[in-house]
Amino acid sequence: MKKKAVVLEKNGDITKISILRHSACSKCGACSGNGKEIFMIMEKSPLSPGDIVEVEISGGFLILSSIVVYVFPLIVLFLGYIIGVSLARFFNLTEYSETFGIVSSLLFFGTSFLLLRVFGKFMDSRGFLKPRITKVFHDQVYEDR
Repeated sequence: MKKKAVVLEKNGDITKISILRHSACSKCGACSGNGKEIFMIMEKSPLSPGDIVEVEISGGFLILSSIVVYVFPLIVLFLGYIIGVSLARFFNLTEYSETFGIVSSLLFFGTSFLLLRVFGKFMDSRGFLKPRITKVFHDQVYEDR
């Protein structure tokens, strides 16, 4: 996914950028916040505040992480229920099988969020979801309106 951004600050190798939004974005309401997406990027190229750049986030990893975040907890929830019911039957506690299933599914569901946190830190440490500057528009300078 490629988007245009404006350089806000340049401090050594760290560049602070803000994603530029189209006029249609203001009417959508899908994004939260004050309408600005601000990122810190490690960038060695000579940039100055006001420069327009193109940033890219790998689309494949973005889709993969979205699937993992939304689908993984649901799969784990159902798996936890099946395991809880199976354990109740294994221990001859069939009258409590539904209770075991519900408690087990909630435990598994909660654990899935801990695993997602580990997955997020792994993805972040590898730089998969970090935007990177792919192009600098030397002929364009952003002027705040």
